[in-house]
Amino acid sequence: MNKSLLVLMVVLSGSVYAGPSKWVDERGEVHYSDHPPNNRTHVEQLHFPDQPSAPPADNPYGRKSTAEMEADFQRAKAARDKDAQKEAQVRAAAAAKQANCIAARNNLKVMEQSRRLYELDGNGERVYLDDNQRQRQLDAAQQAVSQYCN
Repeated sequence: MNKSLLVLMVVLSGSVYAGPSKWVDERGEVHYSDHPPNNRTHVEQLHFPDQPSAPPADNPYGRKSTAEMEADFQRAKAARDKDAQKEAQVRAAAAAKQANCIAARNNLKVMEQSRRLYELDGNGERVYLDDNQRQRQLDAAQQAVSQYCN
């Protein structure tokens, strides 16, 4: 009889301690306790795993090593540097294109306003362009404007 009473007590003692409970009082405050209050009808039993999952054996705390963090930092820094360099190249190309556009427009404006165009020969003397040569120069200037300003 003593054995059966002992077994019964052991079995029932597990149900007495059901684990932590969560309940709300009259003021709406949430409480957590080992034992639920007797006068509450809605008490939520919280269940937790018996043992937490084990971290990897080679890294007991689940953290990265200093070498891994340094490698991550270097990769991120290299990516930032590459992005900054690419952005600087894009800005420089845009600035050069804008400068070329301004120069091409000014060149076209001068050609359109000038009645007579000339080029310097090998001796540094002026050689005036005929109408066909002038038209070719104007066409080239308009193409430059189209190329750099669009």
